[in-house]
Amino acid sequence: MPDKRLIAASLVSEEGEFCTLGVLGKARGIDMENINPDDWDEVAQTFNMAPAMVREIVYENDECLHTYEWVEHEICGPVRQHWPEYGSHIREVQVKVPEDVLARKRWKHMKEWVDSAIVDKEKT
Repeated sequence: MPDKRLIAASLVSEEGEFCTLGVLGKARGIDMENINPDDWDEVAQTFNMAPAMVREIVYENDECLHTYEWVEHEICGPVRQHWPEYGSHIREVQVKVPEDVLARKRWKHMKEWVDSAIVDKEKT
């Protein structure tokens, strides 16, 4: 893959980006335009995989990354007495991770996940 990015919730986007299964489908020459990515059995049959394996790949690709991160902000000025931050001028705020960063993290996560599942027969 020249561009190390993966999308979520779809096999292929309108822009031509892929999820993990979509990359496999492209490599195999599968036409994925008419495949419903939410139909596990159809995806499993198309990719010649067990439905449980399809679900596991989709879970790892779509659900295993945090789409938000906590960022500390310093509060300047008076702080109301009944705020949880009373006595502290530091507050953590949840911020959405940009999609471009998330796509690159997703690719890294999936590469590490696949690499960890490969068994070296010489070592066993």
